[in-house]
Amino acid sequence: MTNRITILNELKESSPVLALQDPFRTPYQVPQGYFESLPGLLLDLVKQNVSVSTLPVTATPFDVPQGYFDKFADSMLSKVRALESGSASEELAALSPLLQKLNRNNLYSVPEGYFEELPENITDGAKAIELVNEELENLSPMMSSLKNKNVYTVPSNYFERLPETILEKASNGKSAKVISISFARKITRYAAAAAVAGLIFFGGWQLLNTRPMTEIGPVADNNKVIPSTVSDTEILKYLENDNSTETETAVVPAASEELNPDEMKDMLADISDEELQKYAEQANGASTSLNN
Repeated sequence: MTNRITILNELKESSPVLALQDPFRTPYQVPQGYFESLPGLLLDLVKQNVSVSTLPVTATPFDVPQGYFDKFADSMLSKVRALESGSASEELAALSPLLQKLNRNNLYSVPEGYFEELPENITDGAKAIELVNEELENLSPMMSSLKNKNVYTVPSNYFERLPETILEKASNGKSAKVISISFARKITRYAAAAAVAGLIFFGGWQLLNTRPMTEIGPVADNNKVIPSTVSDTEILKYLENDNSTETETAVVPAASEELNPDEMKDMLADISDEELQKYAEQANGASTSLNN
């Protein structure tokens, strides 16, 4: 009794909900009238042919040959008889009737009279070899001596002269062709010089053909102070001289702004003076033709 009270106290501490349950009451129950109506429910299920889920029917993976059990007794008896047989023929007939029916013929055979004619065949072959050797000696002594001579030979003193031969071929060998790479560099320099000269020529041509707007003012101012006693020819000469000085002073700053003298020296370092002189003459000729 004390043990039961102790268990009940421990149950109250661990789970008060379970401790309050009636210990004499079962927690499981069936619906009311279940057992009374159970036979009728079972009969209804049988009458309705309700299929019960079962495992699928599969064929067994192991099988025996067709007619195995029909011939099993005969095969066992034949094996027993083979064990009890006294001779090899009886055992072979019991184990394999097919092999027992085969004729005892040798599969390998030689032609008829082979061994009787073998000595004569050997002597005939030896005589034929001797006959061939005699014919070779009589027909061509050189051919008969070839069988004892090495076919592959080297010239006399070949290995003694080999180092000298190699040195002669090496000393007399043709030198490789030398290709100069300065041609492409020279073309690049010529192209750079032509580009610089073209820029100079184009800038001068633009300055010669286009007059800046700042020239109008001084000309107009000069026209105001020119006295009436000056002749027309003197005025024209003055204007021509004034225009030439202005164009020269205009060309020099433009050229100095576009190109640096140090850069010009580096680019024209590898070009001769004669080539520059020819190019300057061509540029002057082209400028005079354009002005005309």
